Amino acid sequence: MIHRLIEAASGRNFYPDMLFVHSFPEDSLTTVSTPQQETSVPGMLYDMEGAALYQAALPFFSTDRMFFLKTVSDFGELADLSPSDLLEQAMENLPSIRETLEGFASAQRRTQRYSEAEEAVIEEFCTLLYASESMRQEIRRLITYYELERGYAIALLQEFIGEHGLRDKQSPRLHSRKEGKVYLERFRKACLQ
Repeated sequence: MIHRLIEAASGRNFYPDMLFVHSFPEDSLTTVSTPQQETSVPGMLYDMEGAALYQAALPFFSTDRMFFLKTVSDFGELADLSPSDLLEQAMENLPSIRETLEGFASAQRRTQRYSEAEEAVIEEFCTLLYASESMRQEIRRLITYYELERGYAIALLQEFIGEHGLRDKQSPRLHSRKEGKVYLERFRKACLQ
């Protein structure tokens, strides 16, 4: 399980959330632009797509909805690999990978704890802000944080919508996602103060 992605070209580091229990060893993964056969650090994991995949997914998924599992097959010894060996390794590990994925899915289902009416308020707020998927996830994280720290977040959300006149159909305050981000920042401050 990858807990750190390193983009060799830029030197940037990315940290997927590690919120779930799993049975796999953890390590860092360095993304490079050319295949690596010799490394200066024994045991270092390399690939050519991990950091790019993470960055491409960020606008669409929050970090708690992404996880990275790397199957290491060659250990730098490319001559010793055959397609049948790779398939055999993958088949041996498939049950534990499936079990982990099912655990992640089960944990995601358990976090859905609001009634239909409460979900409707959250959805209305997201719609009023012209929220992207990443904005929606941020709103949910803020709601969760507020509930853990202070209390019932849906009441805060309804109060925020009313105070800022976001439901006003006669003269709507928001016309774009860019304007919605301004109100998302105000909501963030309301949750964190």
